[in-house]
Amino acid sequence: MLSKLYQLIDLIWQKVSNLVFVRFDFDFLEDRVLRQPNAGNLVFALTHGGIIEWLILSSWCRKNGLGAILVSNRKKILLFSKPLIFLQVLFLKRSLSDVFLSNEPGPRLIFCTTGERKELFKPTKVESLIANLYDEEKRSATGRIYSFVPVFICWRKHLRGSNRKLGEYFFGLSSNPNIIGKIWYLFRKRKDSTVRALSPISFAVKDGVEFSDGLDDVDSNKMGRLIRRKIIVEVAQEQRIVLGPRYFSPLFIKESIMRDSQIQSLIDQISHEQQIDRKKVMGEAYGFLTEISANYTFRFIEVMYVVLTWLFKRIFEDLVVDKNQIQSLRETLKTKSVIFVSCHRSHLDYLVVPEVLFLEDIVTPHIAAGVNLSFWPVGSFLRMGGAFFIRRTFRGEPLYALCLQKYIEWLIKNRVNIKFFIEGTRSRTGKMLPPAYGLLKMVLQPFEDKQVEDIALVPVSISYDEVLEEGAYSRELVGGQKEKESAGGLIRSRKLFGRNIGKVYVRFASALSLKTESALETNVELDQTLFLQKLAFHLCKSINDVTPVTPKSILASVLIAHENDACSLEDILRASESLARWVSFSSHELSVSNTGDDFKRAIETGVKKLISKQTVMGLDETPVRYRLEDRQRINMIFYKNNAIHCFVLPSIALLSAFRAVSGGLGQSDTFFDKIQNNALELRNLFKFEFFFSPSVQFISELKTTLSYFVPGKEIGEITVEDFLTGIESSFDRVDDASVLIRLNRDIIESYLIAFDMIRRNTGSQHEYKFLLQQMVKEGVEHVENDGGFLPECISTQNFSNALKLLENMSLIKTDKEKDLHLVEILKWSESGEQALTELKDFQLICKTPLKMLLN
Repeated sequence: MLSKLYQLIDLIWQKVSNLVFVRFDFDFLEDRVLRQPNAGNLVFALTHGGIIEWLILSSWCRKNGLGAILVSNRKKILLFSKPLIFLQVLFLKRSLSDVFLSNEPGPRLIFCTTGERKELFKPTKVESLIANLYDEEKRSATGRIYSFVPVFICWRKHLRGSNRKLGEYFFGLSSNPNIIGKIWYLFRKRKDSTVRALSPISFAVKDGVEFSDGLDDVDSNKMGRLIRRKIIVEVAQEQRIVLGPRYFSPLFIKESIMRDSQIQSLIDQISHEQQIDRKKVMGEAYGFLTEISANYTFRFIEVMYVVLTWLFKRIFEDLVVDKNQIQSLRETLKTKSVIFVSCHRSHLDYLVVPEVLFLEDIVTPHIAAGVNLSFWPVGSFLRMGGAFFIRRTFRGEPLYALCLQKYIEWLIKNRVNIKFFIEGTRSRTGKMLPPAYGLLKMVLQPFEDKQVEDIALVPVSISYDEVLEEGAYSRELVGGQKEKESAGGLIRSRKLFGRNIGKVYVRFASALSLKTESALETNVELDQTLFLQKLAFHLCKSINDVTPVTPKSILASVLIAHENDACSLEDILRASESLARWVSFSSHELSVSNTGDDFKRAIETGVKKLISKQTVMGLDETPVRYRLEDRQRINMIFYKNNAIHCFVLPSIALLSAFRAVSGGLGQSDTFFDKIQNNALELRNLFKFEFFFSPSVQFISELKTTLSYFVPGKEIGEITVEDFLTGIESSFDRVDDASVLIRLNRDIIESYLIAFDMIRRNTGSQHEYKFLLQQMVKEGVEHVENDGGFLPECISTQNFSNALKLLENMSLIKTDKEKDLHLVEILKWSESGEQALTELKDFQLICKTPLKMLLN
């Protein structure tokens, strides 16, 4: 009779659970949970909840073939699941340990409450239960091994403020509501409640930790405390990942910062030195904090999630992330303050990363944004999404700089995650710009001052098949004025959101621990400036290393750099596949598989899109050959540069080798010595363009690169004949090698223009922007009157990097005074003449047809 009653209840419950609990998003480690040989050895652990949480887990277990959860350490649950056992526990004093160890089918459930123990040396009830399971596992002759799976149930994500909101007094906290709140959430139609199983814990955990805590000499009691503590910590860490720290109102934050002793000291100093009323200076400081600070509002985050999901479906084919990287990020977030250090390709970068993190149940970060984006009404919305605004320059504003520093310190000390762009501005060229150190230095300050134990820096790569701003970027690179962000500009740009721009790829590199990095650098005694520069370099290189190479970037490289001005589709496919083979060899990620026809189809689709946009024109020939329009070359440079981090080494290797071939060998030089010297010269010329490894590692990478083109040979002993033979055998058609040789021709020609202009203007002084404009004009003359220069060499970004190199070589001197940026041209030197000669040599190799180079 009782068994039939159980069957009836079980049938009714199956129907109810399929209607109600389908609304939960179950994120379980099914590969580990479902492989348990005996479901009775599987123990789910909750730190909060009751009957409803039991029903949720029991439904999932039933659905996945584990059976219903009939055994728990809560008597109320036993009353509903097994009334007979409930009576035995209540009246016959049967222990819960006996019930857990019984042959009842299905997994078990324990509740590990987070309350403090009442007596120091007395185990809690759940600790005694775990201790008995531990003793049973040791005694078991059948090899019974228990696995405890902590479970985090988040009914609804919310902002964990310092005080409860009015609705939370009635429903309870949104993430952990009371019974009224739970019933209310169960009747909603939305599927936004998460049930996540965390990493399983076994009694073998004893082997990896310090097991003595001094509270008890009994081994099983120690294990009971250890397992309970690990369960509570695992759930608490997951709660921090999903919900973040407790947040305070902007008013509270600003008032806390205003009380800082350094702020007060600087206010006193300014008041005294400038003879200004102290209250006026305090008002100015408060105004700076108001200008800077975010107004993080979780309800707005939820609304934006809905809006962005709709928008991204319109403009993106897919939002591609690496689940393994996400899991690694979750582990980092458990124990450290995290700073996301991102590249900057588009204004959409502000939206893409928060969308990805929200989808993965990770709290969205506060984002450093330029003050140019604080215009109405966008500024208010961005503040509610977590943006805090920074001026482009605050030279001569010590109070503003200190307010910004203290705001960032407050966020880090309170475990609020931050995201900023290491380049400082969007890259108009498509590749990583030299890092801006200001914000990174401010982020490091709390660690250097020992206000926090450690900070995790997570490099983030964001790349697109296409960017919405490509037209604006090309205009700015040839000297056009950047359009100021405004509400009117936003309205005018609405047409851009009507087109599909393909996929967006978000990658998270392995986190850099400041504690670890600092300890490593202490051993070599680097000063703080060098440490900052080396760390910035490491972050930028890590971003490049995880950036995937897309078919469009390969297609752009072929169309721009192939020595044949027009190529047939067969030529394009063949040359593209040769680049894809290098991507695989170099262990970079190719966004499309190269094993089947996926890559070939992606290239063909890319060609068709370029034809439809009139970027590529088909010549009236048989077979049809395709030519990149001269006016469109500057647009395609952006996509070529999206993959330049992958191809820069083979490009340098081939340029260096062919210069060695054409220049001849000295009596004491080997062919590789000549290649190595040329490569180091190019590395030095390109030091502000790319992120190279240290010299010793760079030479090792150069050897590996050459081994791809000359396989089976000892690289240090290769001859000219070995190299030329290897090139001919490495490509299906030898002229395809021209793509790699000419890939950086635009940079070389930009530098030639810049160096030549500086050489001719020795002793003069110019405003920085005026000098860039003059270089643009000279570049136009070279392109129009001298067929040896390509249109894409007219690039203000390339000219700007060339000026950095010239300053590094002490050929110019720059001076910044507020809005004025002056360039003093110093005496031309032998080093400048040598660099100019090298640039001319490399340009000549780029211009020479490959068959002539081989002969």
